[in-house]
Amino acid sequence: MDLNRELRSAIGTGKVAVGTNETVKAVKKGSVKLVILTRNCPESTIKKIGRKKGTPVYRFDGTNMELGAACGKPFPISILSIMDPGASDILVLEKEAVVTESAKKAVKKTTKTTKTAKKAAKKKAE
Repeated sequence: MDLNRELRSAIGTGKVAVGTNETVKAVKKGSVKLVILTRNCPESTIKKIGRKKGTPVYRFDGTNMELGAACGKPFPISILSIMDPGASDILVLEKEAVVTESAKKAVKKTTKTTKTAKKAAKKKAE
């Protein structure tokens, strides 16, 4: 799956909330199907969305500048939420996302999973 293409498709044809304030509002409403945040997403932002149980959180393996560019935006994006994927297949990421009682725990789990996968790949390459 080409993540950049799917993000742009979701933004163009679906319903996506970009930024902390919009994502927090959407999470509180319960209409979010997937939250995507960057590896340099501020801890305060993670805490704001972390209170809503059952929200899948996907950790984008890049910075906010890279996520902004992937979305076709000229500004950095630390967090976004998908309410309706539109014509995209972005919800495939739900399988890789962590659904926990808090976003903070989800971030820790996805970070550990990513590190473990990278170590395994490195060992295999050696």
